[in-house]
Parts: sequence; C-alpha cells; structure tokens
Amino acid sequence: GWEQGWDEERNDIEYYQWHRPFTFYPSLHPFEIPEKCPEEITEPLEASFSIFLIQPGAAANLIRVSVERMLTAMDVAERNDNGKRITLHHRLGMLPELYGSFSRPLMAIKFLGNAGSHTYDEVKVKDIEDAFEIMEYVVNDLFSGRKESVEVLTKR
Repeated sequence: GWEQGWDEERNDIEYYQWHRPFTFYPSLHPFEIPEKCPEEITEPLEASFSIFLIQPGAAANLIRVSVERMLTAMDVAERNDNGKRITLHHRLGMLPELYGSFSRPLMAIKFLGNAGSHTYDEVKVKDIEDAFEIMEYVVNDLFSGRKESVEVLTKR
C-alpha cells in the first residue's frame, strides 16, 4: 500500500510505499508456459516463479535445472562414453544445429545459476526477471507449436 506524506522541499504531497509483497499463493507466473512443454521442464520453472521475489538465488538454480532438463529433452547427452556427467557448459556446446540459436541465451542462464549457487546474495530480482524473458523466448519457440503452424501455413 501507499501512505501519503508531506514533502517540505517540494511543498507538495508525496506518496510512500509502506509494504512490498514478496510472495503470492498461488504464485504469479511471469510468463505462460506452453501446454506442450514437458513437465520435467515446467516443474522447476514453476517452482522458481513462487520464490523469485524472496530468494532470487534459489530461483536462479531452479531455472538452471530447467535448462539442464531442456537439453535432455533435446537429446543432448548427459554423460560421456565413460559414463561421466557432462557439464552444462559443455552440453550447451553440443546443441544440435537446429537449436544452435538457443546456445547463447541458455549460457546466460547457466552463469546466472552458477551465481545463485556460489554468490547467492549477488543475484537480484531483476536478474531473474531477465532470465524469465530468456526462458519465455526459448520455451515458446520450442513448445508453443506456433513455429510448426507458421511452417504449415507457408507451405500452403
């Protein structure tokens, strides 16, 4: 809410914010996740929606988890020939050409997720809002079905 006060310098009424909401139940969704988006990608994203205002570092980690799962859905290997886990950084470099345009935006998410793990309090709400914009672009491009619809119309 807002409270009214008097500003002596300006000789005018000024309004001051006296509370700021940090959480909502059910959580607010900064963007709509397409219905075709697999649950294993949707779950960590929705969890990040519920905490990003109060724990942006933890939200960064959850968004990073969704990127890991997204790569798995794109058939990017999780383990090498020796059975060792492949790092997210390396996996992003292994994206098939079809998904190559997502490499840089998803790399930004990777770095943000790392910051959430290692410098927790340096991740700000604005960083998460930017990450949500990136994820909105990627999940909509991959799972909205709009791209296929445009291709079908183009072929007509």
